[in-house]
Amino acid sequence: QSFFSLINKLKNHYKHPVIFLASCEADKALKHIVKDYYQYDYYDNDDLDFRQVQKIIKESEFFISGRFHMNIFSACAGKIFIPFISNTKKMEGLVSLLDYPVNPLDLNTFDIDQEFEHIKKIINERQVLERHISKNSKILVEKLERNYEKIF
Repeated sequence: QSFFSLINKLKNHYKHPVIFLASCEADKALKHIVKDYYQYDYYDNDDLDFRQVQKIIKESEFFISGRFHMNIFSACAGKIFIPFISNTKKMEGLVSLLDYPVNPLDLNTFDIDQEFEHIKKIINERQVLERHISKNSKILVEKLERNYEKIF
């Protein structure tokens, strides 16, 4: 619930559409809520190839995900991303690998208003962060292009 509250607050502030990229069964289980209740654009990664996923992410204003591989896609597209803590340490490892100055958010404990302000600050620093990501993600791009089918 807090995730969608934060997304809606960002959507209302920035007046951008929300695109939901479902990359696992838990995401796909939210399809009707995402499409019917929140009225977000919904894409299932099973229906997309690597280049389509990259295009959607690249054309976005910013990317928010708790999914490790989706944040890798965002980094490979050179887009800022807001990572969420997951049930493993992979997200923290990705942030460390990229030397990315944004700590993963904990959906169970974060304050919506505080994180909203934090994300606005990240968005305001977009150009610097995107150059940083692009520089540090070159090796990821090569591996991702070779292994997309294995990832999903």
